[in-house]
Amino acid sequence: MFRLKRFLEKIGPRFRAAVIPFLEGQSITEIAASLGIKTKAVDGRLRLARKRLEMLAHA
Repeated sequence: MFRLKRFLEKIGPRFRAAVIPFLEGQSITEIAASLGIKTKAVDGRLRLARKRLEMLAHA
């Protein structure tokens, strides 16, 4: 859990705003509606966050 918290601190607020609700079980559609962005934007942010997590895990 500590590693996840460190990761969330490093990815920045735009990504955090999509990742945290996703981890809490919200759908991409729900996240997009709450942030006022398109579902493709949420999907992209989640994809980039995963890539950053992989990079940090291997660093």
